[in-house]
Amino acid sequence: MRVLAFFVALLVAGSAFAQRGLAISPPDPFIITELSASVVGNSTPVSLTPRATINTAETNVVVILAGQSLAANTSGTYSAPTNASAINNVNIYDGASYPPAANLLGCTNSAIGTGNVGTYLADQIINAGKAQRVWLVPIAVGGTSVADWATGNLSGRIGVTMRRLASRGITPSTTNTSFIFVWMQGEQDASLGTSSAAYQASFATIVSALTGAGFSGRIFVNLETYSGSTNATIRAAQAAVVNGTTIFQGGDIDTLTGGTNRQGDNTHLTAAGASAAAGLIWTAIHATGAPY
Repeated sequence: MRVLAFFVALLVAGSAFAQRGLAISPPDPFIITELSASVVGNSTPVSLTPRATINTAETNVVVILAGQSLAANTSGTYSAPTNASAINNVNIYDGASYPPAANLLGCTNSAIGTGNVGTYLADQIINAGKAQRVWLVPIAVGGTSVADWATGNLSGRIGVTMRRLASRGITPSTTNTSFIFVWMQGEQDASLGTSSAAYQASFATIVSALTGAGFSGRIFVNLETYSGSTNATIRAAQAAVVNGTTIFQGGDIDTLTGGTNRQGDNTHLTAAGASAAAGLIWTAIHATGAPY
């Protein structure tokens, strides 16, 4: 009876994972062990045709966009990027890359928007002549804390991302390819009252996981806490993790307050705000020098 109960439980668990679009057949290095269906990202491509694998004759920039809702699909109405044909949206749930579209694959959706700051950032990189192709890898999950990513139910997400990319021949050692990791998170920890020390410790764990998974490139940490007001403690923590060699300050997203930049909740970005945020992030990336 105990054996039967075990297999019934396994079948139920497998059904739940299947409904969420996650691979369950062991051994599978791509299982994303998230605890709740509510945090599972946009995983299923609809009417999108996968694109070809990486072309090392091109200059490729890989942008991993992690954090919470400002990096997810919340930024007003989707507007097709100018360089859509040169931007690939990598879906961490199947490893394939697709044309950019409303509600990018790999991160969470919302009822308040279908746009994503990542498409604006990819446009900035290409317009500046720094890449012939951008591989945009959005993995953000709305409402998450830094601890969720460090040791919580999202702690395996970064490792899966790097393994998915590697399975498609996209690594930091791939010819003509560079990696950028953009961290857009802080509003939740401002609300939770996380201490500066705790935030820094969790972020150090995230960086260790990222580099341990094979990441080699530049990490950009936005100053980002605004939800009607800013939080000095979290801003200080975000500034403190910067070392100027591998970890750099990203954009100061907190400067984009109210007006045309934020939606009615005074937190989430409008399309105009997402474009402005991408500009701030790109300025920070460009300031670090070649190859950007």
